[in-house]
Amino acid sequence: MIVLALPISMFAQLIQNPGMETWRSNTAGTSPVISINAPDNWYGFDSLAIAGGQAFLPLMYLGYTPSVFHAQLFPDTVVFKSGTRSAKLMTLKQDTLGFIPGTLSNAKVGINPLALIGGGSLASATTFSGGTGVAMRVTSVSAYVLYKTGIDSITGLIGGADTGLLTVQALAHIGTKDSVIGTGRVQILPTDTFRLITANVIYPFDTIHAVDTLRIVFSSSGGGASRPCDSSTLYIDDVSMAGVPNPDYSAVKVVAPDDAFTVYPNPAAGTINLNSKNGGPLNFRLYDESGRMVASKLINGKGNMDVSLLPNGMYFYSVDDASGKTIHRGTLTLKK
Repeated sequence: MIVLALPISMFAQLIQNPGMETWRSNTAGTSPVISINAPDNWYGFDSLAIAGGQAFLPLMYLGYTPSVFHAQLFPDTVVFKSGTRSAKLMTLKQDTLGFIPGTLSNAKVGINPLALIGGGSLASATTFSGGTGVAMRVTSVSAYVLYKTGIDSITGLIGGADTGLLTVQALAHIGTKDSVIGTGRVQILPTDTFRLITANVIYPFDTIHAVDTLRIVFSSSGGGASRPCDSSTLYIDDVSMAGVPNPDYSAVKVVAPDDAFTVYPNPAAGTINLNSKNGGPLNFRLYDESGRMVASKLINGKGNMDVSLLPNGMYFYSVDDASGKTIHRGTLTLKK
């Protein structure tokens, strides 16, 4: 196709408010009311930590009264890469919820209250919806960042083994829902000056669907195996993305309808159930975010698979019939 020969710049798009220059103010919680801020077209998690903590902690601990909650996302007019400001994220202790990473996303952040009341962690109860609409297959997301680690909760020393994280999800509308078909992530290490980081987006097996939504999440902790440190701080500026034309595979179709094959529960922790309406021998394959196959199973109509030994995260799966033809694709999230 001639369109594939066009320069990549023809398909470049801009992130809304990439330099964190314009902001909006609001409040969160009721007792007390706390002032919060967020860049226009971006969303923080601190509003939910404050409102959710004040509302649900008394339900989780009879007679408990929430005490101290904090804003975690701020405009910074002193430390920035370009323009007049950057976004400043801080990992802070939110009452008995513990040290919560500061989060900045172009998608709306939500909490599943039932998961929280049921004893789940704040991370496992967090959901994202929406994002930036795109008309290309995004290959990378970049940003200029400056990261300072905070106080280790055990040693009490500044400069604990903490790291930030940039996570990217590329979504396509498949059937009746938006599905993640590509992911990227990059760990953010401490630095004294702004440096450019890039999360390359990998599409493990989907060469068919057009990406229509991009989801970006920055976190001030959680980039490695370390525990969050008090006051770890991430400055973010000049976010950008790059991509190539979306594939035109309109003639290539997955054979089975959306509900012909189901995988549940999703998110999962221990065992997943596999169910085909059509029966017959099917090959189920599970892939990690890098595209490496981590598990497979031959099933006849119904089956199950133990995923308890796999680490938490996003996984992709495909289902092939006896002839080797892919009849279904999807994503699975593991949260233990």
